[in-house]
Amino acid sequence: MPKNEEDAKKEFIEGLKLGDDTYKGWIATTAGMKVESKQGKCETIFVREDIYSFTQEFENLISLGKFEAIEKKAEEVCINKDILSRISLGLTAAQPIGDMPDIIVLSQAKFHLKKDYKTVKKDKLEEKDEEGKTTEYTLEDCPVDDDIDVFDGGGIATPEVFGQIQKGLGLYYPVEFAIIRGYGIGIKGMITKFDILGYLAEFYKEDTDFSI
Repeated sequence: MPKNEEDAKKEFIEGLKLGDDTYKGWIATTAGMKVESKQGKCETIFVREDIYSFTQEFENLISLGKFEAIEKKAEEVCINKDILSRISLGLTAAQPIGDMPDIIVLSQAKFHLKKDYKTVKKDKLEEKDEEGKTTEYTLEDCPVDDDIDVFDGGGIATPEVFGQIQKGLGLYYPVEFAIIRGYGIGIKGMITKFDILGYLAEFYKEDTDFSI
């Protein structure tokens, strides 16, 4: 997209003309937003006008109807977190492997962190010329005293699941971890191999404070 905000808005709304076809702006993925060069910034996906209705079908499928429900409620949402991240998930490269396993969703483990950090604050932005900018920064205290997620984006899977992954990828060595995607239900993260069923059979005695 053009670096100038008004030019970018116009291009996104009015579309791009290539030959006899018009391409309408759809989305910029979470990764595409970070792309920047001398020619422009924010890598954006445009879809040909005559097949643009496909984007609605895709969004409904990838969200299992969640986007439509959000729109009807007309509540305030975080676009990047609730919308674009889920669409971006469906646009990442992945390879279907094996059958969908049974899934157990547990409450996220928390850890209380109390620590003082410093962050960089953009203090002054001064335009130099078309090629570069001069920016001054200051350090700012950023104390943390809160519960944080311990295993954000992490999970475990049984050896049977990893056996399917190894077989599906045609690997000669055992797989110990994998990056996975689960469209619709919004799974994105890493799993490591752990025989949780065998562990529970041997060590489970009674519920604890961590039990649900």
